This record gives sequence, structure tokens and C-alpha cells, in this order.
Amino acid sequence: MVHLPGQDPLGATPIEDDDLDGLIPTFVATRGDLNLVEQVNIEKATLRAFRHRAAMSIDRLLSVSFAIELHRWIFGEVWR
Repeated sequence: MVHLPGQDPLGATPIEDDDLDGLIPTFVATRGDLNLVEQVNIEKATLRAFRHRAAMSIDRLLSVSFAIELHRWIFGEVWR
């Protein structure tokens, strides 16, 4: 990626106030910050899902209720 004059460096793009609505971490100020907190939460959710996978049937893994639960694990500590 080429950095052009007047552009924010990769990840340094400020987040608009409207985009902060519902965000839980108070330190997030840039897209890079947001990407980081979302990535950490995704990693935690992945570990949690793999820990429970042996106890889950295919029907459970493919259910809407599990998809909703997984979504909560992925974004629950980042977004309200």
C-alpha cells in the first residue's frame, strides 16, 4: 500500500464519534485500535469454541442459537 500525503498511516484513521456508539473499550480512537480489540476478542472466542467443540453435535454447531452465541463471544467485549 502506498502512503499518500494527507492520508493517515495504515491503522491510524480516526474513528468518528458516531462510529463509537456501542463501543465498550474506552481507549479506542483509531481503526487500528478497533482492529486490535476485535482481533483479541475473536481469538478468545476461537479458543472457547474449540474447547467446547467435542461436546457439540453437528446439529448444535449449525444451529441459529449457536451462531448467535458465537457472535456474542466474538463481539461481546467490544460492542454493546
